[in-house]
Amino acid sequence: MCMPIAKYAHLLQLVFYADIVLTLLVPFVLLIILLTFMTVAIVRSVKRKQKRTIKKTNEDGNQSSIRKLPQVRVAKMLYILSVSVVFLNIPSHVFKLKSLIAGNTQLSVEESMIHLVLLFLSYTSFTVKFFICTACSKNFRKLIDEHCCFARVTRYHTVPQQTMESAT
Repeated sequence: MCMPIAKYAHLLQLVFYADIVLTLLVPFVLLIILLTFMTVAIVRSVKRKQKRTIKKTNEDGNQSSIRKLPQVRVAKMLYILSVSVVFLNIPSHVFKLKSLIAGNTQLSVEESMIHLVLLFLSYTSFTVKFFICTACSKNFRKLIDEHCCFARVTRYHTVPQQTMESAT
């Protein structure tokens, strides 16, 4: 059976707490702070744009939708990605924290399976981010299309060559 050595139990707890802080708390707090700053910046930008469009009212009365602004589209994408990262990684951390608080140094077979499933969910967050980017971002799809090895072959336009006879 795989169990920690008793004399290293304190070190194991220290590594666990460092893991929680570095992989859950710090990223989560940074996400909240940065998303807040981004939201404030976008709201200010949208208000400035609305003031400019009010001053330059079109004759036909068309106003651009706020949702179509590039800043808003990028912000939506970042929100979706950030929330998905948090929700896909938190269950694994909660399970580890529950085990530590309960003092379980040995997991049952069922708990080990649950832990593995939650870790798998956490690891799939990278794949999920790829699919979210593919679904939500036109530019991402365009770049994938241009740079993917399965992309369409670029067709070159032939340019008529100049011969010696036509050059004279």
